[in-house]
Amino acid sequence: MTFRAPVVAVIAALAAVTTALVAPVSSAEPRPHHYASGGPNDPDYAPVERAYDAQGPSACQQGNLNQELHYFYSFESKCTPNAHDPGGAAGMSIDKAWHTYTTGDPKIVMAYVEAGINWFYPGARDLQDQVYINTGELPLPKDAKGRTHGRYDLNRDGVVNIQDYIHDPRVHDANKNGYLDPEDLIARFSNHKDDDHNGFVDDISGW
Repeated sequence: MTFRAPVVAVIAALAAVTTALVAPVSSAEPRPHHYASGGPNDPDYAPVERAYDAQGPSACQQGNLNQELHYFYSFESKCTPNAHDPGGAAGMSIDKAWHTYTTGDPKIVMAYVEAGINWFYPGARDLQDQVYINTGELPLPKDAKGRTHGRYDLNRDGVVNIQDYIHDPRVHDANKNGYLDPEDLIARFSNHKDDDHNGFVDDISGW
């Protein structure tokens, strides 16, 4: 299957340095995004490390260190003072790459080969806007009033993803996971035809 999204930590690491995670719009300029030096604002990123700054060592006893994203860190955890790395990092320094370079270029697509995404998995919603959708197999998105506007990037954010179809009256939560995702586009717009003539029928989002 082909996605514009990290699905596991290793893929996220590669994406952080070299790729975009969302579908590009050919007419749009790339919009590189940089995280602040403190890292991403994901609450799962480093909650104990942040609590340590406010509470001191007691924070290490209150949080679950195993749930932190150590493999992204460019620093050593404050809660493991006896653990040392020659490079001074607990992980792959992905946070530093995101800050120093970019979180990705929306012109680049990356491939992930496996069985696909389980959209019922709790963490899958993080990929909702990142997964590639093939406009060659899709009609133009409609707004809440059922109107098309001659473009796939309906919300004009520089990328084409599920958000452009979020108010389309034709699209519903077909897989019943509580939100719209690319799988719902597959369910709604598959027509058993190879609309983009690339040899793959209904390759709306992966194949």
